[in-house]
Amino acid sequence: MRKLINFCYLFLLAILVFTSFGYTAEVGPVTLRLAACMPPTGIRADVLNWIAEEAKERSEGRVNIEIFWEDTLFSYEEVFRGVMIGTADIGSVNTANYPKELFVWGVFNTFLLGPKNLQSQYQFVQEVIESVPAFKASLTNWNQIILTRFLYMPGAFGSKIQYDSLLDFTGKNVRAASMYHLIALKALGITPVSLPWADVYTGLDKGTIDAMFTAIDSFYRGMMDEVAPYFLWDSSLWMPQSNLITINTGSLNKLLEEDQQMLHKIGEEAEMMGLRLLEGEIENNMKTMEERSGAIFNKFDTEELSMWLNKSTVKEMPDTWAKEAETMGLPGNEIVELIRNKLKEYLPDIY
Repeated sequence: MRKLINFCYLFLLAILVFTSFGYTAEVGPVTLRLAACMPPTGIRADVLNWIAEEAKERSEGRVNIEIFWEDTLFSYEEVFRGVMIGTADIGSVNTANYPKELFVWGVFNTFLLGPKNLQSQYQFVQEVIESVPAFKASLTNWNQIILTRFLYMPGAFGSKIQYDSLLDFTGKNVRAASMYHLIALKALGITPVSLPWADVYTGLDKGTIDAMFTAIDSFYRGMMDEVAPYFLWDSSLWMPQSNLITINTGSLNKLLEEDQQMLHKIGEEAEMMGLRLLEGEIENNMKTMEERSGAIFNKFDTEELSMWLNKSTVKEMPDTWAKEAETMGLPGNEIVELIRNKLKEYLPDIY
């Protein structure tokens, strides 16, 4: 009798093992929801479409990515938490929009000037991210990891009426996304304004804000030049905060191991693809805005930029960030020193 029971137990166990392996091998198609938070046009949209196409092809249809453009699933201000809880499997996360949750990423924006070359900017940020575990940990703490990331073009002031100098913005209402850029604006006597991206176009059009400080490609994608066609910019005025494409860890882990590795590989290739496309697009973005809205682009005066950098509040931003980071258990002084030393290689006269 006992032999019969043991035989039945082993038989049932064999069936369970067999069906388990069978289920794993026959996983049906999985659809991942991607909250793009951007229009379906431009370089980033092209790269996201490419990622979706490649994922489907390389997985032989097992992994499908459904893209939700603009704010049809989440806004820029909501997407990080949307990915955390898994309502969106993948999301476009601008680190500047989450100064508390992604505090460590804010350190880049405490340095106003950086390498002029986009390839150098990419390599610079990548080396810092890989050297400091806190960057990736800040994401895993919120149940997500980086799939790929996008660079921004250089920064610019865009306004409805023409300003010829940084000092002309004194007393004006100027919008920026990063808390450190808001601090830097205030150092110039500007009234810094934090305004959701969805409200910026109307704000510029109606005069609620006089100007915006952001990346040239952000003006381009948002068609902000229609209501703010006058620009002051400089190629060294970088926007180093990353626009991350993150994926929910649970959503990733439910895929077959080979499909997880496939997505990581596609993400790496997408970074290089985005960088390659971006390098030739600064002039194209400017030309398109000139044609569609009569946009005018003027360079900053070098002495004005130097004056801005030497404002005591601006000079102190990295160390101010470091002090706060240390209170949070982060190696703030070490991170700031690492970034300063790397920037000296590119801009020895400034850092």
